[in-house]
Amino acid sequence: MKLGLNRKIVVTGVTILTAGISWLIYEIEKTKSILFQAFDPRLLSTIDSDPVKLTKPTSYICLPKNPHNPLHLLASLWNELKFEYALRLINMTKCDVQEYRLKATKTLANLKFLETSDYQYLAQKLDAETATALSRYKDVDIRLFMNPPNKQTLKYHCLMKSLQNLLTNLNVMSKHDCLLYCIDSVFQDDTIIIDDDCTSQEFRKGIETDEYLLTCLKTILHHSDMKDNAKDIVSQKGLAVLMEIQQRYSDNRKILTVLASILANVCVYPEHKEEVFRTGWLSVLAKWTSHPNLVLSTVASKALANLDAEFSQNGAFKRDLYILYPNYRNSFEPKTDVVLVHGLLGGVFFSWRQRDKEEEAVGLFDALIKGDDDKRSKDIIENTSYEYFKIMQTYNEERWKDIGKDYEMVMYDSPEDSLRDAGSFTYHQTKLHFENEVKDLLNTSECWPKDWLCKDCKYVRLIGLNYDTNLSYWAPVCPDQEQLTLRQRSQKFIHNLTKAHVGDRPIVWICHSMGGLLVKQMLVNAMNSENENERKIAKNTKGIIFCSTPHRGSQTALIKDLTASLVWPTIEVQELKENSPHLLELDDNFKEYLLKNKGIKIISFVESKPTDVSPVRISFAFVSKESADPGIGEFYVLPLNHLNVCKPKNRNSFIYRKVVQVVNDVCNTCRISNWK
Repeated sequence: MKLGLNRKIVVTGVTILTAGISWLIYEIEKTKSILFQAFDPRLLSTIDSDPVKLTKPTSYICLPKNPHNPLHLLASLWNELKFEYALRLINMTKCDVQEYRLKATKTLANLKFLETSDYQYLAQKLDAETATALSRYKDVDIRLFMNPPNKQTLKYHCLMKSLQNLLTNLNVMSKHDCLLYCIDSVFQDDTIIIDDDCTSQEFRKGIETDEYLLTCLKTILHHSDMKDNAKDIVSQKGLAVLMEIQQRYSDNRKILTVLASILANVCVYPEHKEEVFRTGWLSVLAKWTSHPNLVLSTVASKALANLDAEFSQNGAFKRDLYILYPNYRNSFEPKTDVVLVHGLLGGVFFSWRQRDKEEEAVGLFDALIKGDDDKRSKDIIENTSYEYFKIMQTYNEERWKDIGKDYEMVMYDSPEDSLRDAGSFTYHQTKLHFENEVKDLLNTSECWPKDWLCKDCKYVRLIGLNYDTNLSYWAPVCPDQEQLTLRQRSQKFIHNLTKAHVGDRPIVWICHSMGGLLVKQMLVNAMNSENENERKIAKNTKGIIFCSTPHRGSQTALIKDLTASLVWPTIEVQELKENSPHLLELDDNFKEYLLKNKGIKIISFVESKPTDVSPVRISFAFVSKESADPGIGEFYVLPLNHLNVCKPKNRNSFIYRKVVQVVNDVCNTCRISNWK
């Protein structure tokens, strides 16, 4: 009896011991797996075997909640181990070998699940260079950055007083009529009185005060766009004032967008890195890079990219250039640059939207709103349930098994007419095509090249070129802002593009309307340039997609003849006059360029529908078929108006499929020829 009982005790003990050992091995392997996911310990072998001992202060040491519980003790030891490795990684980011610095920074950015107190301590150990590099990684923990200095939140009128002082000091540093106009209209008017003791009358009058602040910020942004005025913002301690505004209006998208644009101008100068770091803006910009608003995330990404001098494969992005993809430090080397150039009254955050309605009106006396408050129709989406699409998807899959192989689908936006065409207007319907079509309907893209092209074309870098235009001089124009001709504007863009290393790899241009003329002028200028980097832009252009480009002028300039006394057309409009000598000369020079640089893939689109011109809603044909045909390459007439000819309906659109075809052809050619 006792023998049987003892045998049971032994078996039970062995079972418990085996289970315990198995559990211990499992925990070790799990911990090892987590360790390698958080960082690569092999990197640490490159550090001095006897590094400087960096330990956490006593106040930061996290004691286990229950020291007698093995699991709590193990968790505490694991946290201490991760913290110790993080400290050593920070030490490694300061070594002399760039390869090791980059690897250590990437590993540190991927480090997760530390205690908040650990992150706070690590943030104090970072220098501006390392913190800037960390801010360029996607999903980096924001707690790794120093918080903005804690200040007592100013009352509104005191904040406005700080802005008034900043505007006044900026005007002293660099005279600007727009600054004086803002000061006079906002601070000297009877509607808002700001005295030295920060007393104000606007609250008693019930006036909406945020508009005053937004006016001041837009004026500062406009001032920072000119010359080197952004440097004055830093020297006058303007970043601290702007941070106070950001903390007060953290949910106001309009104000945040203007603040981000000012910061982007400041970050054009890498020497401002220390001040941006000291005032806490790095953590704010890093947070904004993942913001759902396209403008805010793109501008923040541009600002950080310009500060990140060590990771210089992207170069520097001046005020008129935006890096649309990649927005973070990437592990791949881009093989092709795709450059977007919008047209008259367009914009990088407006022209490249997915088309969501058939007709749009173009303003006659002022520029179109560039998407910030755009309330676009979603009637189709609201009236269509997602369940319906799922049912149709199942139905299509069953049907397609039987008949799909025998039929093709006609692309959206298929041409009404074509010249020198190549390829088909149909495609084989697949499950992926259908899923993309549903996604595109439910989630309208604010920038289809950014959302779609970078997924369908690997290893591309996407750059947007942005510039201001007007139809009429009656629109508000800064008296200190120089009005540039097509040739002058193109030369400025070439200079800025070379700073962004455009020309170091094959280039595909996607241009709308007047943007195509700018691209042609840039290529002609680059071809004849004495600068080697500029000549590389002409040499390495491999594809151009013209969307309603008026090669021989546009009827837009007829407005001058019809209502010259009323409209007072700008230089841009005057240069677009049909059969103008300059455009005809440019067209001849561009054809000479094509003869010297054979093999460039050219696709041209033109609208067949007129565009409504507001406020009178007159239908107007901007570009004729004859003017849009460059006489070379594929040419298609699309059933769209001038504004929509660069906006595909979805990823099954003829426009988009042609763009993908050109970009992939260039990328594949580059890969086959081992481009470097």
